[in-house]
Amino acid sequence: MVHFTTLHARRRRCGAPVTARAARFGRFAHTSVNLTIQPRPAGLCVSWPADVKFRSHRRGQCQPNCAKKSCYLKMCLMICCLLVFADFREEETMATPKPRSETQYSSSNGESVDEKKNDSPSKSPAKSDPEPQGMTWDDWKKLPMKFIRVYVVIFCMWLGLLSVYWGSLYRREDRVQNMKILVAVEDTEFLLLNSTVADPVIGPMFENLLRANRRLGHYVIANVTELSQVASKRNITLFEELESTVHEHKYWAALHVDTNTSAIVYDLLISGNTLSQDAASVELAITVIYESGRHFSALSQYVTKNLRRIQLDWINNYAPLAYGNMIQAYLTPLQQASLISLANSSFAGASFSYLPLFQLIDYRPAKSAAVLGPSELGLIYAQIFSFHQFNFSADLHNSVRERLRFRHFLWYRVLFSQLNHIMLALVYGLMTLAFQVPTDVAFGKSGFLVLWATMYMFISASGGLNECAGTLITFFDKKFLLPPWIISTIVFNISPTFAPFVLSPGFYRYGYAMPMLNAYEALKVIFFDTWKGTLGRNYGILAAWIVLTNIVLCFILSYISRKTRERTLKAAREQSQ
Repeated sequence: MVHFTTLHARRRRCGAPVTARAARFGRFAHTSVNLTIQPRPAGLCVSWPADVKFRSHRRGQCQPNCAKKSCYLKMCLMICCLLVFADFREEETMATPKPRSETQYSSSNGESVDEKKNDSPSKSPAKSDPEPQGMTWDDWKKLPMKFIRVYVVIFCMWLGLLSVYWGSLYRREDRVQNMKILVAVEDTEFLLLNSTVADPVIGPMFENLLRANRRLGHYVIANVTELSQVASKRNITLFEELESTVHEHKYWAALHVDTNTSAIVYDLLISGNTLSQDAASVELAITVIYESGRHFSALSQYVTKNLRRIQLDWINNYAPLAYGNMIQAYLTPLQQASLISLANSSFAGASFSYLPLFQLIDYRPAKSAAVLGPSELGLIYAQIFSFHQFNFSADLHNSVRERLRFRHFLWYRVLFSQLNHIMLALVYGLMTLAFQVPTDVAFGKSGFLVLWATMYMFISASGGLNECAGTLITFFDKKFLLPPWIISTIVFNISPTFAPFVLSPGFYRYGYAMPMLNAYEALKVIFFDTWKGTLGRNYGILAAWIVLTNIVLCFILSYISRKTRERTLKAAREQSQ
């Protein structure tokens, strides 16, 4: 009976010997035979020692040349080989499901041998992932504090960003009275039928209306004489002067009460003819001038909306009161009776039902309803893409950095970024044309080129700032700061942009220096042909952002290069020690 006392298999290098030991019970001493196991694609190949030879298998016998070895020993050796091969296959299967390039064996004496298929050079053995040990009580005690810390950070960041944006909307209705609206009342004295000079009625009543609705705007009642003198110096009419003041952003709107409005109303009441020219003139006596292009979303929400509320108050309360005062003060009892009889017999209605109405004139309307996209909301998407063009190119920059000198790498980074910004701006302009938003309102056929240049400057200014911040964040391995950064830049840009400064707290005046506001002002000129007086300032600020961010980027890249070199030298010194 043969007993195997020790038999282990561990991975070692190809060709290393494996010792198989067999022993008999009783008087027989331990006997050892050295084997050499070679891996092959189809399995294992066992090399016997030189002094152990077998005869042909066809004879069915196997006797070693060494007379000291018995048949029991040969059987033991064969069984050893089978057990070694089985142990090898078991270790390979349990280690990893992936195909392995290395196999380890160990002999009974504790030696380890690395073995690689196809006789390839040896590599460090792949280690399987250790099983999770579970959480200890100390880990569970620390977990709530970690959750609290994360929630506090998210809460503070979220609260801060929302406070910045919603702060621009806070109590905005109370600041509508800061919107200046010019009022020019040309209503003058007129003559009655008895040649008596009568004071105007419509003009003063209209001024009382505005004084009673001060919460709906800051109404500046102009001195008509002085305003006429200013208009005469420029060889224009008073009405054209009102248009000019609104166009040059001095006032958000202008109200004009036509000359001799009270006289026209008096003639209409006396005649009672609702089909006369006086009836048509009365309804056109009050004109409202504004420009939607100055702030497309704010004008409809605050200016024109409040003007219609004033018009409703005028029609329901103040205009009938003015007519009643005029009838009582300037019409005789006979004329009053005639007015009533004519009102009962007229098919067109009573003459006193024709009231002065507001004639709203928009001198810069939107040529397309889709203009809201490229003129306002599209700026948000452009700023997001200005960040992601750097994010998408990060791996490319790292690969190019290894092949260029540092000075050439600086030129590469700057030029590559500007090329990306040009392409993004081109896509923005082409999408604007694809949705048939007119770009020829202010600059004719060159409007598309102006739009392209404007968007390039905005994307380049925003992208340069994002690239500087993103480069530093990735270098210090703080990538969790990238989402807060891009959200904060968007919030700080849109908060002063999509609301007029007169409706926001003074804190938001910082918007004059932000890229988005200046791009927004330039786009209003392109899409609405608004006043061009601020274009120089807008393009100047955008150009300053481009130059400043590229200079800062060069310093940041220089700093990163120096720090990287210092880290490499420090690691080399530590390794040498």
